[in-house]
Amino acid sequence: MPIARRLVPCLAAGLALAAARGTGRVPPHDDAVAGVLRILDSVPIVALDDWHGLAEEAEFYQRLLRDPRAPGRIRDVVIELGNERYQHVADRYVRGAPVPADSVRMIFENTTQGPILTPTLPMYRGILDAVRAVNAGQPPEKRIRVLLGDPEVEWRTITRDELWEVHKRRGDRMREIVRDSVLGRGRRGIVIGGGTHLEHRRRDGGPDEKWGSLGDRVYVVRLHVGFGGSAARYEAVMDSLPPRSLVPLRGTFLARLDLDDLSRETPAPGAAPDTTPVPPAPPGMTRPHQGRTLADVADALLYLGPFRRWTAQHVDAARIRRDPAYLDELNRRGCLMVGQGVDTTELLRPPASPLYFPGGVRPSMVQYDPATPLPARLPPLPTPLPAPCDRLLRPSPGR
Repeated sequence: MPIARRLVPCLAAGLALAAARGTGRVPPHDDAVAGVLRILDSVPIVALDDWHGLAEEAEFYQRLLRDPRAPGRIRDVVIELGNERYQHVADRYVRGAPVPADSVRMIFENTTQGPILTPTLPMYRGILDAVRAVNAGQPPEKRIRVLLGDPEVEWRTITRDELWEVHKRRGDRMREIVRDSVLGRGRRGIVIGGGTHLEHRRRDGGPDEKWGSLGDRVYVVRLHVGFGGSAARYEAVMDSLPPRSLVPLRGTFLARLDLDDLSRETPAPGAAPDTTPVPPAPPGMTRPHQGRTLADVADALLYLGPFRRWTAQHVDAARIRRDPAYLDELNRRGCLMVGQGVDTTELLRPPASPLYFPGGVRPSMVQYDPATPLPARLPPLPTPLPAPCDRLLRPSPGR
């Protein structure tokens, strides 16, 4: 091949990298699996920001857990979407004991999320399967535990007021498990859950309002889901990285980015960044991250590739449709929580696109909190109850 032809791809790559560097230096980075495992040598907990149903993130979990370097470094895996009432089932399953498939499904089908089917996505059962497979080849002292981080709930007997109390403390439960069942026992591991539950909440290097005294023992990895606002001009920097890169924030321009600005909706493909100020919070709400930087909530970014190409996992809609009793139960849970059933046709509708962000735009994820404390009790359900709630919430004979 002539030298000039061989140089063309190199020149093109160099120009692309130079263009990226023109709006921010390409930050130091590492292979994400190797990076997470290396961090666990010095920090006992790595918290991974989970975007529910993201196929590329599910693949990353599998690579991390099945890596031959993981046993011994990862002792515990805490997952958000699993009802801790069934911890004994999870324990038996990851130890390799025979467990009926219906029993394993209970872990994910009976969470506090009620009629929401997110916990039944295959990526969460896949975590149990990966740990079971890894443990099969390990001595007892290197076997991994999976700890279920969703508060215990028994849907057959729980009242609406009891459910509200569970939901008010749900966001704290994973951090309590990390404190008591992982760090309190001198162990180390990873936590997989929604970023708002696991993020640091610091300001200008001050105390961590979320993790408290544990903050220095937790390394928070935030998933890079595209930059919005004026930070969108740095997207080319991120896209110059290899997929599955871990990008530490300390000492980089990324650390100083305004959190609310970068959390705004991403520009449409080919559109210019939105450089206008972040709008104020709606009436009755506050912006808890106003004035915070990216480094105030995270220690590193996980880059899994261009976010516009991501693909989504989906629930097993066919199996759910074949189970009328479970469909009735989903409706009953919706009735108990909000006074109306769920649109199961919409809930189980086949996806229109395989992409995680159809149209190539990530919605705004600017966080808003109520300006006043949550009510002690929920308002009463409407009377008369609409169908099918009138049937599903009717007291059973003898109760």
